[in-house]
Amino acid sequence: ILILIITFLLLFLNWAIEVFKWKMITAPIEKISFSKAWQSVWTGVCIGNLTPGRVGEFAGRILFFSPHNRAKIAATHFVCGITQLVITIIAGCAGLLIFSSSFNFGFFITTIIGEIILLVVLFAALFNIDKVISALTRFSFFKKFNFNGLSYKRSLLVKLLFLSVIRYMIFSLQFYLLLRACGIQGSFLNRAGSITIMYLLLST
Repeated sequence: ILILIITFLLLFLNWAIEVFKWKMITAPIEKISFSKAWQSVWTGVCIGNLTPGRVGEFAGRILFFSPHNRAKIAATHFVCGITQLVITIIAGCAGLLIFSSSFNFGFFITTIIGEIILLVVLFAALFNIDKVISALTRFSFFKKFNFNGLSYKRSLLVKLLFLSVIRYMIFSLQFYLLLRACGIQGSFLNRAGSITIMYLLLST
């Protein structure tokens, strides 16, 4: 019972970090209160759960911003998501290495190479996001949206990555505590590795 209570309390810390990340990355576009940022994030979660692969999450988040800023906020949502995904891939690859001897060698190498390629692409996109947005606006579909002046400082992206690491550690700890509460046996390393692999599969 104590483990379950701790896990539940960590839920608020977990999402508070996500809300703080969201408030921080959207501030250059439009400043909102922490309370409003919380509503934005949770509306996104609710709508995201109703759509395949949670692709509609951005639609819920942008509702709390001015209409003329919503295209920029939508792009910002994906930037924020990339920072968390990068950490998930790095941790997941570490988890794969823990179980490398248990996998078929061909499958293991193919998976690792695929994830590393994805990681490189995401890092390149993240730290060259201005160029990515500029390239997208060449397509007629994106020309009708206002992305003027949208840019992200490298210092901001580094802070987001750091907060993503902290958040990853918290929700991984929650998962680990739930395994303990349910009596799942095994070494700490094996359970930790299994958690990172599960998050990797869910995300990519």
